Amino acid sequence: MANVKLFLLLFGVTQTVFVLLDFFELWRQDGRPALFGKLRSEWRTFLSLAVIWLVYFSLQLGLSAILPSVDRTLAAARQTLGVSAGRTEVFVHRTALCVAIGVATFFVAGFWDYLTHRFLLHSRIAWYLHESHHLPMRVFNGMPGISARPFVVFSAFLVNVSSMVTMFLLFWIVGRPDLASLFFETLPAIIFAFAFIGSASHSCFLRRYAFFDRWPRYLLIITPQEHVLHHAANHKGNFGNFTPLWDRVFGTYLDPARVGETKLGLNYDQDFLGAITAGKWKLSLVSEKN
Repeated sequence: MANVKLFLLLFGVTQTVFVLLDFFELWRQDGRPALFGKLRSEWRTFLSLAVIWLVYFSLQLGLSAILPSVDRTLAAARQTLGVSAGRTEVFVHRTALCVAIGVATFFVAGFWDYLTHRFLLHSRIAWYLHESHHLPMRVFNGMPGISARPFVVFSAFLVNVSSMVTMFLLFWIVGRPDLASLFFETLPAIIFAFAFIGSASHSCFLRRYAFFDRWPRYLLIITPQEHVLHHAANHKGNFGNFTPLWDRVFGTYLDPARVGETKLGLNYDQDFLGAITAGKWKLSLVSEKN
């Protein structure tokens, strides 16, 4: 249940805020229509979205519950690599060392996130698990695949394990396996940072502010303006969910200043039912039969 509690905490602390901000932004973009009138006229759409979200949310909680928790994964990795969890002998300021480890972990995890996102989720093998996330033509927190992403738990688990093992190996290479204890201390902040950046990068509310496309670049943090290009129908790039560093290294970076306006969504005919059934059924075909 540790994973379920962690997910609920992150959802309550970060994602809920972005969901509310983004729905406000969509309401503003649509000309600020009367809220209750819009709910009455489009109640079927809202009800469908609510049902989809609840199903996705329940699936994510259930799937996350069957996977090992972060603590168990850390303990297993530590035992496998023979890393002691004893207290670290700190020769520099403790806070500075924690920050350095946190930054290193951020880019190491960003590397594995890039590889998983590009070569697994966008491969023929797993695309049907990720397709619904790219289906909407409006990218915002609240669409299926953001605040509730049931199948992301598997790729996230893969990224987590790979990142932990990499960090332990780095500590071993530099002859300081005892740094693992500080690594454990930085994990809560790192997990929160990833949840925050993942929501911020999909935020249509933040995307309209040029300020949020400038300062994160100095920190090599993905911006909302950069990540939305990953959802472009006719472009492939910006696979990094948290940092553009590895897109720049491997030549898949898309610069918002150069790409300009673009169409979001998929460049082929698809709907939500088709996306979640690997193309076996589609809403249009179901409607024709009825």
